[in-house]
Amino acid sequence: RFVRAIAEVSETNDSGEPVRLTGFAQDITEQVAAKEELKISDEIVSATSDMLAEIDSDGKYKAVNEAYAAAFGLKRSDLHGMKVVEVFGQDFFDSVIQPNIDKVSGGEAIRYQDWFDFPATGRKYMDISYTPLMSVSGKFEKFIVSARDISKLKEIELKLESLLSEKDILIEEIDHRVKNNLQIIVSLLSIQARSEKDAHSVEALEASKRRIQVMANLHEKLHQSKNKRSVNIRDYLEAIVQDTISSYGHQEKLSCKLDVEAINFSISQSMALGQIISELISNCIKHAFAETEFGHISLSLCRIGDGKIRLSISDEGKGFPEEFNFQTTHTLGLKLVNSLIQQLHGEVSIENNGGATIKIVFKGGAIP
Repeated sequence: RFVRAIAEVSETNDSGEPVRLTGFAQDITEQVAAKEELKISDEIVSATSDMLAEIDSDGKYKAVNEAYAAAFGLKRSDLHGMKVVEVFGQDFFDSVIQPNIDKVSGGEAIRYQDWFDFPATGRKYMDISYTPLMSVSGKFEKFIVSARDISKLKEIELKLESLLSEKDILIEEIDHRVKNNLQIIVSLLSIQARSEKDAHSVEALEASKRRIQVMANLHEKLHQSKNKRSVNIRDYLEAIVQDTISSYGHQEKLSCKLDVEAINFSISQSMALGQIISELISNCIKHAFAETEFGHISLSLCRIGDGKIRLSISDEGKGFPEEFNFQTTHTLGLKLVNSLIQQLHGEVSIENNGGATIKIVFKGGAIP
C-alpha cells in the first residue's frame, strides 16, 4: 500500500542529537490510485482523434485535448482560459456557435453537423455534440464539446447523391426516347394502314398500332413520375381506355365507367394489365356493340383481400356465345390476353348476365 509519513524531532540529548521522533502515517493508496486513473484518462482523451473541450459558463476553455488544439495549430495550454469567440471569430460564433450555447446553457444536449474552416487542418465537415454539466442545485456550470471529423462520409454522401441524380436523369431520358420511338412506330403504322386496300391488313395494322400505344402510354407515365419502379395504375388505365375507344372512332357511341383503386404496380404488371384491358375493350367494341348505336362498359380494379387484386370488365352487349371457351379461343387478341393472365399468375372467369363480364383475379400491387 502507499503510505505518507510525516515526522519531527520531539526530544534531543545534551549533544543535540535526536533521541525521539513524533509523527504520523496516512494510507494514501486510494488517492494514488485515483491520481493514476486521472492520468490514464487524460492520456486516453489526448490520444483520441475526436476533438474534445471543456468550456465554462462564461464561454472560456477550461481544458482541451491534443486533437482540438492541433486543429487550430496551438498547444493545449494556449487555449486554456481563452474565450471560444476569440478562437472562431465573432461572425461564425454569432451565427453558428452562440445559438447552440444558448440551448445547452438551458440544460439541453445538442447535436448538429456543419462545415468548419480550421487554421491548421483546413475545411472539415464535423459531427458536433454539446453535453451540459449541471451543479447539484441544477445550475448550469459548463459543457463538454465533442467533435468528430466525418468529411469522408460527407464526400461519399455527396457523390452518391450526384450519381443518383445522374441515374434519374438517364432513366428519364431513356423513357422519353423509348416513348418517342414508339410514337414514331405508331405513326408509320398509321401511314401504312391508310395506304392498304385490304380490310384485314388494315385491321391488323390498327391492332398493332393500338398495342404499341399501350407501351408508349406506360413510358409516358414513367417519364412524368418521380417513381421509376412502379406505376399508379389509375391514371395509366384511364389513358388506355380513352386511346382504345378513340382508335375505333367510337368516342360518342361508347361510355365507359372506371372504378379503379389507386394501387401501385410494378412495370411488368402494369404493362400486362394495360394490354389485357386494351384487348378486352377492343373485343367489346367489335363484338358486343356491333349491332347497337350506343353501348356502356364498366371497368373496376380493386383489392379483395389476401393480397389479391380483381379486374372486372363488363358490357351491356349480347354476351358470349354458349359454346365460347375463353382458354381455347383462336383469336390473336384473346390469345394474348390468356398469355398475359398466365404471366400474372391469375385466374379468369366469364359470366353472361345482361351482357358479358370477365373477371381476372391475381396477386400483385403493393409496390412502393
